[in-house]
Amino acid sequence: AGWSDDGTTIIVKNPQTFALSHLPRYFKHSNFASFVRQLNIYGWQKVKDHDSSDGSVAFHHDSFQRGRPDLLGDIKRSYKKPPKKHSIQEEKKEEHASFNTRFDEIQQQMD
Repeated sequence: AGWSDDGTTIIVKNPQTFALSHLPRYFKHSNFASFVRQLNIYGWQKVKDHDSSDGSVAFHHDSFQRGRPDLLGDIKRSYKKPPKKHSIQEEKKEEHASFNTRFDEIQQQMD
């Protein structure tokens, strides 16, 4: 792995070798897909327009730049908000409204 020429992108030249030789040093696995998932959780993005004809993969994070350790504190884990839980009362109201709507539709069909 190494930097892009402009120092704003990390390039993993051989993901399989990287996974086997480097990941076990810092993680409890050597699975490149799991590593990529972790990068995504921390806001990294795969560089879509990277020339990967040689099998390399490139990743970018706005706060990870060569020579800029002052930006590292901005790399934070992103947390998805859990889905809003409806109370039982709210669910009953929704069921009741749905039932009333369906009842009205049936009644109009019968008229």
